[in-house]
Amino acid sequence: MLRVARTFTLGASVALAVCVAAPSVETAPTRQTPLYQQFLSNPNPLELVAAKRVDRIAWTAYEEGRRNAYTALAPSFTPVRLTSFMKDDGVDMSTIRISDDGSTVVFLRGTAPNRAGWVANASASPDGAERAIWAVRTSGGPAWRVAEGGAPELAPDGRAVLFVKDGEIYRALVTPTRPLNEKDRAEKAYIRSSGVQSSPKWSPDGRRIAFVTTRQDHSFVAVLDSKTRTITYMAPSVDFDSDPMWTDDGRHIVFARRPGLSFGQQSQQQDPGAQTPNPAALRIPGLMRATFRGGYTLAYMKANVATGEAEKAWHNEAGEGMFASINNPRLAGNYVVFPLNQGGFGGRGTGRGLPPEPSLPAGPVDEWERYYSVELRPNAKPTLLTTTDGLIENQASVALSGDGRTFYYSTNAKDIDRRHIWAVPVTGGTPAQVTSGAGIETSPVPLASGTMLATQSADWKRPQSIG
Repeated sequence: MLRVARTFTLGASVALAVCVAAPSVETAPTRQTPLYQQFLSNPNPLELVAAKRVDRIAWTAYEEGRRNAYTALAPSFTPVRLTSFMKDDGVDMSTIRISDDGSTVVFLRGTAPNRAGWVANASASPDGAERAIWAVRTSGGPAWRVAEGGAPELAPDGRAVLFVKDGEIYRALVTPTRPLNEKDRAEKAYIRSSGVQSSPKWSPDGRRIAFVTTRQDHSFVAVLDSKTRTITYMAPSVDFDSDPMWTDDGRHIVFARRPGLSFGQQSQQQDPGAQTPNPAALRIPGLMRATFRGGYTLAYMKANVATGEAEKAWHNEAGEGMFASINNPRLAGNYVVFPLNQGGFGGRGTGRGLPPEPSLPAGPVDEWERYYSVELRPNAKPTLLTTTDGLIENQASVALSGDGRTFYYSTNAKDIDRRHIWAVPVTGGTPAQVTSGAGIETSPVPLASGTMLATQSADWKRPQSIG
């Protein structure tokens, strides 16, 4: 069902929001159908993604117990159901991904394993249940099972997926026909090395794979050349390297570097429930708190993929604790964008319940989620992007524009009862409200053309839809 919701005017530009509600898989209800079913059986979109080189979107939807994948292409954005899972069997669908050209969609079927490694078997099948990667072409045809695994990392051209299992990296070809090679079927590890492998990331051209290999008290960022089957380590050291991020040209990798384990942590297994050392011990370099020479504790390195050589692009200030740990970073040109909230005394932002150190930079001390950016250059100061006071729910609530210049986020700032989309330059500035009105807009997803933004949206009379 295709509906025009509203028009938003921002200065000289106009953004048209088009609601694409997933159509019901059944025929229209007859007059004998009880009225309440017409209101309680609306399809509900769950996840939304967009291709990088064409204005095509894809999403998963929950419809009366059935879970299926859909797609829509500009300019009409007519919704097309890609899969035909027509039973209410309790099998979950999640982690949808789409290739850069929009031709291939992959997703997971099956619930996440519990602590014992069990996948929910809602239908009590005697064959058990699994969590597997599936794929489907947006041009048509049935979906097919690719391999048993989770968290698929889809190649830019959609021809293969990577995933991690038992500390090794597996690759499966995305093809309906059964591959002849056991590595192409993900029955044998594609990258097997010492330690534990994690965080595989395809290069923009799909030829190389960056990943993290952890060796107990240190870790490396490495790059595999798929054609030559050779591995190059990016400036290997005795520190902890993580979060590899490819530059747009594929020639460099930006990654985080933290000190290796301090003396008091090297010879014992750490107990997460152990009593926290006193504040004085935490500030003794080398004993319970390791630092780099110069006193800082976090650096971002920029490595040349061809040579493995790296230079220090940025590091936090000596002795400060606010930017000592950065999680979920995103590379935007020469900037790193990341979430961070500086809670009050005993709040979420302090971690150990200790008072903030005097060296902490000025910034909001509250319980709101905040996003910052930092330019990758020496002595750069992190810039607060989300100066609006409001909830930013999770990683699906934020996005970067295709050119990396704009940061979009969904928040209830200025409208406590709803959520709308806001935008702010990655370099910093005053956030601008993109959507408004009586509806709710979440999950911003910029489209390839740079002229449209897809969202999940709803209002008091329209159920959750794709806008």
